[in-house]
Amino acid sequence: DIETPGYVPYWATWESYNSKEEVPDKLVAQLDRGWSMGGIVVDKDGKPVKGATINPNIKFKKRPGDEMDLYVGTDVKTDADGKWHYDSVPESMTEVSVAIRHPDLMPRRLSVTQGEYGIAAGKEPSVKITLEPGIVVTGRVTDDAGKPIRGARVFTRESEVKTGDDGLYQLKGCGVGRLRVVVMSKGRATDMKDLEVVPQMPPVDFAMKPGGKIRIRVLDKEGNPI
Repeated sequence: DIETPGYVPYWATWESYNSKEEVPDKLVAQLDRGWSMGGIVVDKDGKPVKGATINPNIKFKKRPGDEMDLYVGTDVKTDADGKWHYDSVPESMTEVSVAIRHPDLMPRRLSVTQGEYGIAAGKEPSVKITLEPGIVVTGRVTDDAGKPIRGARVFTRESEVKTGDDGLYQLKGCGVGRLRVVVMSKGRATDMKDLEVVPQMPPVDFAMKPGGKIRIRVLDKEGNPI
């Protein structure tokens, strides 16, 4: 895994699951040139947002012979001034899809073009990206008798919280649209709901049923317990 500013990230893997691949004594990794992009994340009042996460959709360059698609998965954070930059966009890409998230604000996905968001050497980002206030999904987690469950995990793909003594939870920074919420608690059957998130939506409550048990016995090929 080779990542350095100004060049496209490079990845080399050898595996022997399907056919034996020998690891070579020497690898020449030819890095391609990259360009820098960046911006300034602000809230609806124009104030800089610190700690927002920006995830660019960038693929690794792979070693010759490896055609598998592998994405970088890099996350960069905005600083106290709301500024962020990423310095390894392939020159072949003039437009990059980026996802922007913040715990309290609505997530946003946008296409970042080189002409608008490109940063020359020694320059600072200047284009502002506004995040709207996030929708808060609230609710209560109880057992099947209606008693609150404390410490239940309530999570989505983007965030996770735990219920308090009263069984209440708050998922902040949700965006409008489809959202799957999953609830887990020790001794209780996992529950989930697919929601349509809209502003000022009613509470989403969960009544968790007792969890079942699975008994597993592990044996070797002669039938002896392991």
